Amino acid sequence: MRALALVLLLALSALPAPQVAAQSYDSLDRAFDPTPMAPQDLRMIQAGLTLTGDYNGLINGQWNSRSQDALGDYARRTYGTGSPRMIHGAALMVEWARAAALDDWRTLNLPEVPLSLILPFGPLRREGYGDEFPSFSNRDETLRVSISRSGKAGMQSLHRRLKARHTGERPFYETELSGLPISSGTLRGGRRYYLRSLRITESSGLGYANVLIESGPGEHERGALIAGSIRPRLSPELDVVRGGYLDRLIRLALDQLGG
Repeated sequence: MRALALVLLLALSALPAPQVAAQSYDSLDRAFDPTPMAPQDLRMIQAGLTLTGDYNGLINGQWNSRSQDALGDYARRTYGTGSPRMIHGAALMVEWARAAALDDWRTLNLPEVPLSLILPFGPLRREGYGDEFPSFSNRDETLRVSISRSGKAGMQSLHRRLKARHTGERPFYETELSGLPISSGTLRGGRRYYLRSLRITESSGLGYANVLIESGPGEHERGALIAGSIRPRLSPELDVVRGGYLDRLIRLALDQLGG
């Protein structure tokens, strides 16, 4: 617990002195309970767990056994305990804050679909500035995000082509969400891809948006976070609810350590 306390103290010491409500410091050592947290706070924790490689799923704020197990894996790997506590959630948010600042993780909203996803705008550069549906890649193209639009036949063909290119030991994954396909697999050299199609709500001849994410070795966690963040609606910036339970928990930890 002492090592974890030092992490929180060093990472949060630059914040203004917090105003902490009357609350027992014992709450930091309680078993992790998502009940008092807003969905936005739980999305933040899921995002942090994705970047640490402990979670692979939708960043949707719905806390289930997969999310709980991921937090347990994080606590076990990082702090030597498989029983996640409230303070582990706070510490994870410190790691996420550092990554978000370093890589400039922000929400991209495309009202034409509509859809939203979060991207690390620091390492990514936009390609094709004239396109309403953009594409992005980092400098060495080990992380790419391509957004295109097509008709139904084009959408189905894209998923079939990627399935045919699948190789490696990881099994090909395909499913549907709201009746629309998701495909995920591996290409040669360990490069992974994730393709999700969404229906465009505007009345036009091209009715589908296809989000393709490709990640090379060393970029899989970033790729998974982008993929998990895709939502078929516009979204605000991903952030802790100011004054919410998780925000107060983090500040409570700082107050205890600095007091």
